[in-house]
Amino acid sequence: MMSLAIYESFEEAEKNLVGRQKFNDTFNIFVKNTFYYEGDLHYFFRDPKAAIIAEYTEKDRQFFEAERKAEKSG
Repeated sequence: MMSLAIYESFEEAEKNLVGRQKFNDTFNIFVKNTFYYEGDLHYFFRDPKAAIIAEYTEKDRQFFEAERKAEKSG
């Protein structure tokens, strides 16, 4: 199984964090890997004509950069 969630911004993703965690906990026996991708989405495989474009803000970049530094330090 693969679960994919796409949000317009970090803030929108944060609003559903509890819901995503509950979903993941429901299927945790099957989960072998988790990951996230941060950045703009410019292409959607099922419909190459779809105009799915989001702006990855400077605020988003700073947040994820701080998260990476925190993970490395500790």
